[in-house]
Amino acid sequence: MDKEAIIQSLRELAQYLELDGENPFKIRSYLKSAEILEHIQEPIETLIESGTLRNLEGIGEAIEKKILAWYHDEPVPALEKVKSKYPSSLLELFSVQSLGAKRIRSLFDNLQITNLDDLYKACLEGKVSTVTGFNKKIENKIIESIDLLKQWKGQFLLSHGYDVAKKMIEKLKNIIDRDNIYIAGSLRRYEETIRNINLLLLTEDKETIKQNLHALFPEINKENIKSFVSLKCFDIPVLINFTSNDDFGTQFVWNTGSKHFVDLLIQHCEQKNLCLSQQGLLNPNGIPINCNTEENFFELIGLPYLSPELRNIYDDMDFVYKNADNLVKMEDIQGIVHCHTLYSDGRNSISELAEYCIHRGFRYIVICDHSQSAGYANGLSIEDIKKQHEEIEKLNSIYKPFQILKGIECDIKSDGSLDYPNEILDAFDVVIGSIHTKLDMDKTTATQRLLKSIKNPHLDILGHISGRLLLSRKDYPLEMDTLLKACSEHNVSIEINANPQRLDIDWKNIYKSKKYNIKYTISVDAHNIEGIEDAIYGVYIARKGILKSTDILNCKNVEDFKNWFKKKI
Repeated sequence: MDKEAIIQSLRELAQYLELDGENPFKIRSYLKSAEILEHIQEPIETLIESGTLRNLEGIGEAIEKKILAWYHDEPVPALEKVKSKYPSSLLELFSVQSLGAKRIRSLFDNLQITNLDDLYKACLEGKVSTVTGFNKKIENKIIESIDLLKQWKGQFLLSHGYDVAKKMIEKLKNIIDRDNIYIAGSLRRYEETIRNINLLLLTEDKETIKQNLHALFPEINKENIKSFVSLKCFDIPVLINFTSNDDFGTQFVWNTGSKHFVDLLIQHCEQKNLCLSQQGLLNPNGIPINCNTEENFFELIGLPYLSPELRNIYDDMDFVYKNADNLVKMEDIQGIVHCHTLYSDGRNSISELAEYCIHRGFRYIVICDHSQSAGYANGLSIEDIKKQHEEIEKLNSIYKPFQILKGIECDIKSDGSLDYPNEILDAFDVVIGSIHTKLDMDKTTATQRLLKSIKNPHLDILGHISGRLLLSRKDYPLEMDTLLKACSEHNVSIEINANPQRLDIDWKNIYKSKKYNIKYTISVDAHNIEGIEDAIYGVYIARKGILKSTDILNCKNVEDFKNWFKKKI
């Protein structure tokens, strides 16, 4: 087994043990081990072969034995034993909101439900609400959750797509130079979720590459390889297209999409007496026109070059074209905002996060642990805040001119108030306000809750405004225009949460907000060092929303960044 499969096996074992009523401590140890493996930089093969797997904090002898067995494709008795009690399809139910292990076990014992289809049918028939611990409200929530799962089926997070694409590229490097492998499609456009990975191979010897592809991926029928190859890698469909140098620019545009954008290009070409199709670009006489770069393609058809992430549906394409060259870039980001530490639910210390940011060339970091009501995330008591601020002050004397800012992710309570009294909020450089609890709200309730927080002069940044978790939790309904206008009026910045599970605020709402002149903050919502690298996703969401560096607060130097918030009080 590779690392990903071992991580999946650890999580499966934890779920089976939950169903079986096992000791919660043991269950957490498996989940923690999976998380540890997920974030290690060193290849698992190196750790195993060097015998240093046990050196990882949290991996003891018993778990090490299981990992070694999985690595060598040997059975793990503990997993095989518990798997014999329950059908594997029962684990599907863990993806349903309102269901935990106890409820799933109850449904299995009382209604013999073993999969999502069984559960959906039982809910529609009203059987689930008759089981002890359930009611009509829960039953309806389950139906709604399964409907969403069906809607999201076949979609994947952008970050997962890039992880798999990198692995595919590593394999393809065995048959073609890395410089001739290009990511296209929705990945290149930085869509929030994707359905496949689209790769474009540049080669003048397609036949040899096709034969080598069959050797690399035996599941491909080499007799059927024509202009493209379709296969699955880590459960994501992968589409591999081929192009020669003469036609590369046209094919790169075509394979990048979006379909809507390509359709607009086809219409534009028709007006120029040109023909654009999957086969290439033809002149009025039907003769192929060579376009070896995308820039060359756009120049030939008389349009300005447009970056891939902007090839979407906009109501004013002229505005997009006029602003496309001046949008925010990753190198514009001076500070990393919204990092959780060991004080709450993060996996790294303040100093570890700061040193990583220094290494990456950033000028400052804003620490934002959870507030006191967030018991689920070890939220900070007032005493914790005092201790953390003392540590930050000591570290600032060590790391200067780099600065660590005192921030907090403060819960917005159900009545719209913030989680600390004003005198405590005064102690922070930056206050991000976010909703984490009581998410089941109608549009009026959700909007009024956020409006009250926006009007609080201590709120600096409104965090993950819609509350969505991509592919697992829908956003709550909001009167978005009302909130955007309020943020503008009260000088509240809106967070562009770059965590790949959120990517919240939606870029379409950023684009619509241009008239309000809102200042945004690209934040990482990082719970470990690796999460700092998610900033790139936030940058591309900002670009899709047509934002410049002047629209982004953490493109400012640290003094200007701090002073912007001081003006509010």
